[in-house]
Amino acid sequence: DGRRAVLKHYLPTKRFDPRDRLGHSKAIRSLLAAEALERRGLAVARAWAAWSYPGRGSFLLLEDLSDLVPLHEAVVQVQGAERQALLANVGETVRRMHRVGVAYRDLKPSNLLVQLPGTALGDLRFLDHDRNRFLRTEVPAKQAMRDLAALHAGLPPSVRASERLRALSCYDPELLERKQWSRFLPGLLEEASLRNHRWVARRLLSGQAPPASDL
Repeated sequence: DGRRAVLKHYLPTKRFDPRDRLGHSKAIRSLLAAEALERRGLAVARAWAAWSYPGRGSFLLLEDLSDLVPLHEAVVQVQGAERQALLANVGETVRRMHRVGVAYRDLKPSNLLVQLPGTALGDLRFLDHDRNRFLRTEVPAKQAMRDLAALHAGLPPSVRASERLRALSCYDPELLERKQWSRFLPGLLEEASLRNHRWVARRLLSGQAPPASDL
């Protein structure tokens, strides 16, 4: 109908997955997950169609969002208060996602597209959903930490520790309390350290905060 689109090809693998035999290929799972996220009030890159061919994998047709930029690129295009507002929106949006029972399981910054300035709910679009898990209750904290670790690990080093902490406080201010910090943050940092990322935790995030004048 004249609209631009993106065609994603999921290549076949040797690994046996019974879901493929039942017609639930990766492309179909991504389409259904995208629709489920939208029903929960979250913005996504809309999936228009999905299909598969025996031995050739599956295909997903998506709306083209080439005017949006992935989060790890968007945060370096803004500074100061604008960056803080963007990261606050990210924290609040991810918290909303977890509250409605969605565990992303691989929330890399490249899977979160931003329409700058990125301060409204609709400015953030989720992408790549084949690993999503939908729960009947709020996502448990330890499981939610995996999504936060993926975001933390994938942000560029120019995003300062103080900016990351402000975003974390927008996600859940209780995480900055001593008891919650000692319970969940070590696991988050360990998970982030295992990922292919470009950022090394400062003393602030390792539990040995520097003097306030250094922040």
